[in-house]
Amino acid sequence: MTILDDFFDGNINPAEKYIKPGSEYHSVTCELTASIEALMPFLNKEARMIYDRIEDLMAKQGYISEKERFIEGFCLGARIILEIMAYKNSPWISRGE
Repeated sequence: MTILDDFFDGNINPAEKYIKPGSEYHSVTCELTASIEALMPFLNKEARMIYDRIEDLMAKQGYISEKERFIEGFCLGARIILEIMAYKNSPWISRGE
C-alpha cells in the first residue's frame, strides 16, 4: 500500500496527534489540566460559562493555526521537491543521461 492509498482511505489524519507519555508536551498538558481543575471550584455559573466560551474559542484558534501551519509546511516541501527536480545538474536526481 502506498501513502496515497492510505491518504485516500482515510488512514492518515494530520490533525491526530499522539501524545508521548513523559514528553514535554505531555507534562505541560497534565499541568494545564490540573490547573484548570483547581480553578473550577472558584468560578460561579456565569464565570464558568465565560471560561467555557474562552476555551472553545482557543480550541478553534488552535485548530485554525495548526491547519495553516500544516498547509504551509506541505507546500514548502512540495516547492523544495519541485526545485530539486528542476535543478539540471542535481547530483541527487538520475536523469538516465
